[in-house]
Amino acid sequence: MTDEPTATGRRRRRPAGKLTRLKGLRERAALTQRELAELAGINRLTIAKLETLEDQPRPATVRKIAVALGVRPAELYEPLP
Repeated sequence: MTDEPTATGRRRRRPAGKLTRLKGLRERAALTQRELAELAGINRLTIAKLETLEDQPRPATVRKIAVALGVRPAELYEPLP
């Protein structure tokens, strides 16, 4: 976990790391990157970068993806089986 400052100066805890399970969860839901991006309200390129572990997501992005996939945000960070 890492601490992240908020606009009000408070610090919020968020999981550190990459969304290691994103691609598998997306495929399990039978969604393309474009479909997931549309459901989550984010850019398809963002999904692609997160799946290739090129980028670390913002907490709001993690929440949007989790809602679109019907999973808890923490499930996106869990180690691969």
